[in-house]
Amino acid sequence: MDARDGDALSRLGAVRSATIQDTSLAAQAAIQHARSELQRTVYEYIFTCGSEGATDEEIQLGISMNGSTERPRRRELEKAGVVIDSGTTRRTLSGRRAIVWKIRQIASDDANIPRADRLRQRDPWGL
Repeated sequence: MDARDGDALSRLGAVRSATIQDTSLAAQAAIQHARSELQRTVYEYIFTCGSEGATDEEIQLGISMNGSTERPRRRELEKAGVVIDSGTTRRTLSGRRAIVWKIRQIASDDANIPRADRLRQRDPWGL
């Protein structure tokens, strides 16, 4: 193998590395998009519940999402300060107490707005 062969292999390695990096970036973007969509689904469900809020179990049942998918998305929204612990609990189907989650911007006077009307409102998070 002469110097030209070494240069060609070096260029091939650089191209391969760039392709892998591009693929990784594309995959990362796709995962972020999917996570964002799942967060949005969780957020919108809690938003439609208004001041009543929702437990993790209620969210999972309401949007047909597995708990292993829903809980991390709700937690991300909680960390972002969008979803908050309401300070109340409700019983789950198994009889255990579960935290009721609410959207931070939902005021207590929204309890008087029918759920169907809340569905038509533009949400405060801009989704």
